[in-house]
Amino acid sequence: MEARRAGRRGQVGCGVGPELDDFHVLPKDRVPPHLRVPGNAEQHWVADTTRIRVELGYRERVTVADALKRTIEWERSHPPGDVDPGQFDYAAEDAVLAEIG
Repeated sequence: MEARRAGRRGQVGCGVGPELDDFHVLPKDRVPPHLRVPGNAEQHWVADTTRIRVELGYRERVTVADALKRTIEWERSHPPGDVDPGQFDYAAEDAVLAEIG
């Protein structure tokens, strides 16, 4: 299953607003060690909001783009108190991004 997903581009928020198709699924061995999540996350989930939209008339109060903008602004204005810069390896992340284009 892992090999089938590796290298594929994905979409977030399909049909809800602007498509956010700027992420890649990497093979586990290409994920920089500091970004690897322990455990087995190989689950197949499908989220469908049709029922709540049709039956209850649900609509987002803000667009996906605005929600992301607000979240980023909040995160930047509320940084965590204790951050160990040694836990980040930006060179490894940049190398992976350069490799996948």
